[in-house]
Amino acid sequence: MDNFKKPRQLNYKKGNIEISYPFELIDNRNNIPSNHVSPCSVLLNNEEIGGIFIACPSQDIEYFRILPSIHPEPPLKFRTLNFENRIFLIEIWMQFKQNPERYLKMHLNPHDLKVKKFLMLGAKTQMISFHFYNTDTHLLSSAITNFTNEETDWFVRNYNLSTTLPSDQRGYSILAGHISKEISNADRIYKYFRNNKIEFFVKDGGKQVILYEISKLN
Repeated sequence: MDNFKKPRQLNYKKGNIEISYPFELIDNRNNIPSNHVSPCSVLLNNEEIGGIFIACPSQDIEYFRILPSIHPEPPLKFRTLNFENRIFLIEIWMQFKQNPERYLKMHLNPHDLKVKKFLMLGAKTQMISFHFYNTDTHLLSSAITNFTNEETDWFVRNYNLSTTLPSDQRGYSILAGHISKEISNADRIYKYFRNNKIEFFVKDGGKQVILYEISKLN
């Protein structure tokens, strides 16, 4: 997917949009290192949608001008990179500024079961959420968008790919390290946080936390 597309806002004509987070995600948010991302899911008006929890230091929050009072909606770009069609890496770009350009680039490991679940939810719901967590001030800002047809096709295609991939952390880490060396000084790369102990996805009967309501999206 080569072109950036501005996220489309959700079209809820009546009422506020309520988002709730898995208790395990909020309770363990400080265990996610700065400059790392983790797949997760949240409930949007009782519907589970996939998301990415982004642990940002204050320096990057200021650099990209991410404000808790303004839901971030930068143009997005989804990419799939590979080495010899054996080792794959997913890269999501957020364009926060033009002239000069500033990108926040996130890496995900499609060999990992949690990323496979994230891709499945995106393909199923045609929606995605981003959760920017300031690791210094502990403020959280969330944004939710639905997909274009092209973006939906990308999620379906990459979910199907992920189901064929064996677990591979070592090969993925080598590929991610190589790609990270090629970014410009104006960009920031966020690494994939590998988590095998804590579930950051919504669970049946699991405890949820409502931190605030999202409104004025239409």
